[in-house]
Amino acid sequence: MRSRKALTLLEIVFTLTLVVFISSSIVFLYIVSLRGWHQIGGRSDIHEKLHFALERVTRDVREARALSVANHALRFTLNENGRDTSYIYYLYNASDVWVPAYDESAYDLYRTSLTPAGSAGIGDDAFTYGTGDVIVTGLEPPSAATAITSTSNHAVIKLGAKEGGDRLTVRGNVTPRNV
Repeated sequence: MRSRKALTLLEIVFTLTLVVFISSSIVFLYIVSLRGWHQIGGRSDIHEKLHFALERVTRDVREARALSVANHALRFTLNENGRDTSYIYYLYNASDVWVPAYDESAYDLYRTSLTPAGSAGIGDDAFTYGTGDVIVTGLEPPSAATAITSTSNHAVIKLGAKEGGDRLTVRGNVTPRNV
């Protein structure tokens, strides 16, 4: 008699179970790595926009001839083409008025020029709240992470943002070169 060589039902079930397990493991690893990649991309976007905003504020403050910080707003004077021009960086939310209570969930950082109010200094110069260039959007309020303050003769800038489950804060201490 000849011996027949064939697959038994037990071997087929075992092989199919093994294939399903390996396939499921590969799909699971793919999904986990895809989520991680997406999360890294989100953090990278937040970091890029905060870093750009901090760099812009830092560059202006370094060149400032005068500096004043109050109510999380940074007023400074630059010498442009031999003429002094004053600007302000401030936090804006459409639901607020100037001086904001900072009780909203998100703020935008604006930069606009100041209208001289006299010889009292840049702290009294006027501007229209809600106008100017938008530097960065989606900042957390000062009570959470964002703050613009000053110590001695330098500005302390802390910008914080949250998008989805990602939260990031960047900080900078800047001393004007021309004060």
